[in-house]
Amino acid sequence: MERRNPGDYMKRTLTVIIGLVLGFAGAVVAAQSTNSSPAPPASSQAPATYVIGPEDVLYVSVWKEPDLTNTLPVRPDGMISLPLLGDVEAAGHTPTQLADAITAKLKKYVTDPHVTVVVTQMNSQRFYVMGEVQHTGSMNLLPGMTVPPDHTTPRSSPSSEGSSKARSRR
Repeated sequence: MERRNPGDYMKRTLTVIIGLVLGFAGAVVAAQSTNSSPAPPASSQAPATYVIGPEDVLYVSVWKEPDLTNTLPVRPDGMISLPLLGDVEAAGHTPTQLADAITAKLKKYVTDPHVTVVVTQMNSQRFYVMGEVQHTGSMNLLPGMTVPPDHTTPRSSPSSEGSSKARSRR
């Protein structure tokens, strides 16, 4: 019987392990390059489409103008009150549209204004939970939440049924 060198056994084992690792890595790279397309850059994604409504709270920032930067509630009539400008219609606009409108109006008073509008509280889109549930009442409709259309009734006519229904209000 021939005696084997322990070093030869280690070399062969190491060679097999390295071969397996490299083969597996190559297969993973090949699978990724053929099965998936590259993700689109972040800048090509659709902009936010949230529409401002009454009772929302907005942070309006005018760059390098701290006296014009405020956190403001949207009044029930859909307006916000800004220094220099007075009442500005906010409801029915996206934050970007509102920022553009404020920028245009501020050009009379400020050289090259840069306005940013951020919705800090989304209070205008609510739904009501009624019926045989643990907690009834008003809830904010947050991004990603949905209320099935077959479970909503018009705002002016509450559900007369005893089952769980939701009323939507905008």
